[in-house]
Amino acid sequence: MAMSQIAGAATLLYRSPAPRALALCLLAVAVAIIAVMILHRLLILLHDPLIEEVRRSALLLKKVECAALAGLCCVLLHYIRGVRDNLAPLGVSDAAWPAATAAVLWLLPVINLLFAALLLREAWQASDPARAQSLFVNWRQSAASSLPFVWAALFLAALGLVIVPWADAGLAGSLLLSAVGEAVMVAAMLVLIVLVLRLALRQDRRAARRDVGALPAFGR
Repeated sequence: MAMSQIAGAATLLYRSPAPRALALCLLAVAVAIIAVMILHRLLILLHDPLIEEVRRSALLLKKVECAALAGLCCVLLHYIRGVRDNLAPLGVSDAAWPAATAAVLWLLPVINLLFAALLLREAWQASDPARAQSLFVNWRQSAASSLPFVWAALFLAALGLVIVPWADAGLAGSLLLSAVGEAVMVAAMLVLIVLVLRLALRQDRRAARRDVGALPAFGR
């Protein structure tokens, strides 16, 4: 399809998700670095829980981590919207969710994280470059990636270990659980980086095979 034809219909615009994927990866790297710094301080506190300066720095880093996670979630939502909007110009017209259903799912804690993983998984299937020219093949027959739900599981586990107070565990137990949570958070961020970069590359390859033209990145 010629680029001039695409420009005539806003619903058929394809915009490479690569720039937003890179921004999301930078935020994920920042969260991972902060998590490693917190982990270092927690390991020190496990040996000597009376070091007040280390405790204060760990609490400050946790606040910074929460702020970084909030930013990451906002960019992730924008990334998901972009890769989903790309599905129509990539030849997939039946992947949309009813607006009311999607709105309810986004408002439910924990469920919204699993919903985000499901949307990413569907985008992965619908962006299969090997089926770019297969007009009569159901996109749901494409192989699905386990990365979205691996990320969601790790992220939920990290939040549970880091944020939920474990009063029955005692001081040493709480510090240990928090340390494990920060290690899991690093793993979650690494999985997220791999996922968003691979999905962006997958969509660009499908777009190239369908010859939809090169347009500016979404969000610009």
